[in-house]
Amino acid sequence: MQIVRYRINYFYLLISFTVLWILINLWYIIFNVYNLNNGGIVDTTTSLQSLLSAFYHQPFVNTVPGGSYFSVHASEILILLLPFFAVWHSFINLYIIQSVLIYSSSIPLFLLAQKKLHNDKASFLMAMVLLLNPYIHDNPFETLTLFMGFIIYSYYFFDAKRYIAFAITFVIALSTMEFNPVIGGFFGLYLILLFLYDKIKISSIKNLIKEPVEQFKTIKSHLSELKNLQSYFSIGIILLIISVAFFYGDKYLILYFSHGSHAITSNIAGSNISSFSAILNDFKTDISSKIDNLMYLNAPFLFLSFLSPLAFLELPWFLTYSISTFSPYWNIGVYYDSYIIPFAAISAILGLYKIHSMLGEGERKKVVNRIAYLALVVTLILLVSNVIAPMVTNPVSPVNSNEYGVDQLASLIPANAKVTTGVNELPIVSSHAYNTWFYGPENNYVLFNITNPPNLNNYGFLAASGSYALYEKGYTGKPELNNLNYTKAEATYYPEERLNINLLNSYVPPGNNNISLHLRYSGNDVHTINSNANKSLFLNDSYAMVYPFKLNNSEQLSNIVLDSHMTYGYYILQSMITTSFHGTQLNKSSIISTDSYGQNQYNMIDENFNYKNVQLNSNKTYYLWLWSSGDPGGLTFPVENTTNSHSYVAKIYNGTGTDSYGYSISKIYSSTEKKLAPRLTFVFNSDKIHKASNIYVSIGGKTTELNVTGNSVYHFSTDGKDIYVNSTVLNGTLGISYTVSASNGREVVNPLLQHPYIILAFIFIVSVFVYPVSSLVNRNTNGLNLKLIEISLIISIIVFYSVFTLYYYRLISIDLIYFKIIGIAIAISFFLFILRFNKNKQ
Repeated sequence: MQIVRYRINYFYLLISFTVLWILINLWYIIFNVYNLNNGGIVDTTTSLQSLLSAFYHQPFVNTVPGGSYFSVHASEILILLLPFFAVWHSFINLYIIQSVLIYSSSIPLFLLAQKKLHNDKASFLMAMVLLLNPYIHDNPFETLTLFMGFIIYSYYFFDAKRYIAFAITFVIALSTMEFNPVIGGFFGLYLILLFLYDKIKISSIKNLIKEPVEQFKTIKSHLSELKNLQSYFSIGIILLIISVAFFYGDKYLILYFSHGSHAITSNIAGSNISSFSAILNDFKTDISSKIDNLMYLNAPFLFLSFLSPLAFLELPWFLTYSISTFSPYWNIGVYYDSYIIPFAAISAILGLYKIHSMLGEGERKKVVNRIAYLALVVTLILLVSNVIAPMVTNPVSPVNSNEYGVDQLASLIPANAKVTTGVNELPIVSSHAYNTWFYGPENNYVLFNITNPPNLNNYGFLAASGSYALYEKGYTGKPELNNLNYTKAEATYYPEERLNINLLNSYVPPGNNNISLHLRYSGNDVHTINSNANKSLFLNDSYAMVYPFKLNNSEQLSNIVLDSHMTYGYYILQSMITTSFHGTQLNKSSIISTDSYGQNQYNMIDENFNYKNVQLNSNKTYYLWLWSSGDPGGLTFPVENTTNSHSYVAKIYNGTGTDSYGYSISKIYSSTEKKLAPRLTFVFNSDKIHKASNIYVSIGGKTTELNVTGNSVYHFSTDGKDIYVNSTVLNGTLGISYTVSASNGREVVNPLLQHPYIILAFIFIVSVFVYPVSSLVNRNTNGLNLKLIEISLIISIIVFYSVFTLYYYRLISIDLIYFKIIGIAIAISFFLFILRFNKNKQ
């Protein structure tokens, strides 16, 4: 029987993993944003507001830090993102753009490795090292992060001699941040040095003295190549010119939009480049951590990067943060790593190629594969500790109506209105209204969580949804929407606590509301004696109280709580249980358990004696002994005169024996019977769900006793904002949670956001089909006319920017839906162009 081997197409396999990883990261980010676990992602909001404001005739303005984006950063790429952002004005769209760009860069890295190594498996493994690199930062959205994707694409096109594509991606890479022209200049310098090293050997210069005529002829013959625009020297010069031009363009762009108040060099935080001594001191600041950063970022690639001179391009950012005191520049896991990772990845491929070239034909594949496998194993270990573990400890959860109310209310706000909201709500609200603040003066609208209301003077109730309310300044009409529906998580109250809680102490919008009160009452079986005791008994350290008691049922005693008060000082409090009492004689054999502890009267709590599962039988008399020792020593506790029971007050002598319970009774001189009973609480181990008859709810001045047994739910209606739960001393453990909803409202949730793990499963299923679909698409793109696609793409781009320019300067009026349509056309044309272009050039 012949075994048919299935040949893996590693290119399609990489595409499948890339799609999977992009979708997983988007899934995690999006759910955390909607669950308001954003960590205050202000930078995402800054870019989001800047792009959205451009569609409302504003020069890419934002509220944090304020003004135009270009007044701080020269990120011209925002203009290039306009057609894609027009498709969907949402923070989700920004994350899609960023994730696709940075993670898809594993594909050109694969093609580069494939060309150098002629080994699909090793190329796939090294591409996976980049794809799963734990130090890639995809949240928040940063224009700086986009540099990583564009520069990897750019180098791939350069190596493949696709100079038009190289020029376009190189220029776009420079446009992401004002620092990038420095890296671009180093890239040009690198190519010039590489040319000089390869073409004009150092050995030729050494031989100038010996054979000057011959050596000059050699140098002259190589210098003639400078006329070739495709030589490394010529390309390097062009890159230097472009980079210098970009740097000065960025400089004047920032000065123009900041009205001369912000210099381009001020963006290198924590540096004073005008002082050599300051540079030297800053260089010494935490220098070990600065070097560690460089090592960490190269570690997933097994430091293969350092075998290639291209690692030279890691120097610009390393040297920059080396003279800074701004630690985020060199802290792992910050988006500034995007200046190091792409060059570490490309250099690692070139370093592995150098090893490949040194090996014999027979061992190349085996050695290179093993190195690539090792790099992936190291990356996976780092991935688990740096990415997977945090995902597990902070898992994705469904988005309930509490949080989803933000999105529903934000959709009611005009896009150009001024809004105040919370910092974690910023990306959601700013997807609808670009002029959204989390601080500053009063604005037209305020969207807030009702548990933390702002000053609402001069504002009127416009809408509510989930746990959020929306108010408009000066609004006096009827609410447009009232889907108030929020749940407060359970709070737990323990035995011996007294409750007086106003549940609705947070803000509640006006109107009739329904309250569902969830009570969970359980705990040990508790017997309290003489809860109404109104007298007190003082015992100094010469006396003990002996209280006889009897149980109706056999129980395991857990602890005894004594309500008492001590005089000043430090005391040892003693208790014991015996089976007999003979007035002036202590029968030590009758002691079945004892407990004591020291307590400072300046830090008093109820005395809680732990009796560790002491078994007490029914209908048998036991004696509880209570006494203290100290200087002067004394114990005061409530008692009640009674005719049904009695206690003994025994005059004792405290010894200081080696008893582990502290001071023990050495001698009893006398005892007197008293018609007194102390206030005691016996707690038994029998864990029971039992009726609580001492819990009350008060609404509108009316008080109702709640008959709680186990888990109980009570429903109330109120048009006020006061609902009290109170009690006498609790005998068990009480858990309280409640849901407040508008009487005529409904709970609003997004079905997709309710089932995160079904969506995650769907993501895995989709990724499985990417492999065969990629193969199918590849076979069916032969009929695509590349020239026609190019023309349609160029025309779509020209139409978009022409119409947008006229619209921006208010020369024409056009509905934003048309920008969305043109943006979709550009996105489709661009996708088809990439498909066909890669097929022809691969």
